[in-house]
Amino acid sequence: MPALLMAVIVVALTADVVGRYVFSHPLQSASEVSLIAFIWLIYLAVTAVSRKGQHIAIDVLTQLFSQRWQAIVEVFVQVIAMLVMVYLIVNGLDYFLNGNFVPLTGTGLSKKYLELAIPVSAAFMIVYAARDLVRAVIGAITGRFERPQVVDEEIERIDDSYRPDVLRTGNFNASGLDNTDHLK
Repeated sequence: MPALLMAVIVVALTADVVGRYVFSHPLQSASEVSLIAFIWLIYLAVTAVSRKGQHIAIDVLTQLFSQRWQAIVEVFVQVIAMLVMVYLIVNGLDYFLNGNFVPLTGTGLSKKYLELAIPVSAAFMIVYAARDLVRAVIGAITGRFERPQVVDEEIERIDDSYRPDVLRTGNFNASGLDNTDHLK
């Protein structure tokens, strides 16, 4: 979905620029379509970051704790995050349903659809926070807890290509191992 929204932004703005400078006729609704797509893109991207557990965190202190205490801290963090998300959902829906919105001039759409991105994003994020809360509670009980380390497979593959044994031969397979290892 974010890639689709980014494509909408690029196409709309490109069409507006071409219309404005090539045909001397700008597209009136292009900037509004881009605005709507951009706002939704931001909130959906925040949701994706939450799903992967890649929000910015300062874990210098928590790394000093045992796994059980890291899990306990994570329980508190997730409870606070869920409370904030509930607040955003309740107030975002209230504003969406009861706010006085004027239509956008180019598209005629109500601005309320821009505001709907907030509670929708918060609803998805509360699901991921609940998932992480369950992991943290289990970690607090068992004493085994590690924050999920989501590493993009592409980055992992690139990192493997810089290993000295791979650089020496310039030959590596999907696992990053030198393909000539079996000959040694």
